[in-house]
Amino acid sequence: SMAGIAYPKSHEIDWVNQEVWSDMIKNPVGIFQMEKEFAHSLLRQFEPKTIFDMSLVTACIRPSGASYRNDLISKKIHKNPSVIIDELLKDNFGYLVYQEDIIKFLQQICGLSGSDADNVRRAIGRKDEERLRKALPDILEGYCSKSDKLRTVAENEAKEFIQVIEDASSYMFGYNHSIAYCLIGYICAWLRYYYTGEFITT
Repeated sequence: SMAGIAYPKSHEIDWVNQEVWSDMIKNPVGIFQMEKEFAHSLLRQFEPKTIFDMSLVTACIRPSGASYRNDLISKKIHKNPSVIIDELLKDNFGYLVYQEDIIKFLQQICGLSGSDADNVRRAIGRKDEERLRKALPDILEGYCSKSDKLRTVAENEAKEFIQVIEDASSYMFGYNHSIAYCLIGYICAWLRYYYTGEFITT
């Protein structure tokens, strides 16, 4: 109200305004979910240019990103054990970042049914470690049985994915949740850039 404008609607925002993106990484003041130094330091390193870039940063800050976070922030493309997995995760530099990635991975790579895969996602969403732990043997068995490699090799490959899923038991973002947070964060940055005095005062 101090700026004399209505709260901006999504279709009124230029989501790829590079002046706003550049200003966002100058400091964390008022940027939703990026106010703390740790989060903002990762944002600065990644230098996002789109909502989707910012979403990767926002999601990898959660506990599920512990095993790959530094590589993702460095934009290091992860080479997976198969081109199928590479294709599955191509929008995320090759990493399991979102709950939806887990569902796709469990169905397409481990052969789990849709309901079993969603059970794992729900266990992640509810931070149900016991339920998730019970699913891990089936995930490992599914990965190994669908692999064309020796069992010992397949088990070793599966470890990195199992680790992300285990870490996700503490918390992992869904894609829609992460994007929604970033839309709010960007609007904060947009208001801070164009209505600095009013935004900071408020």
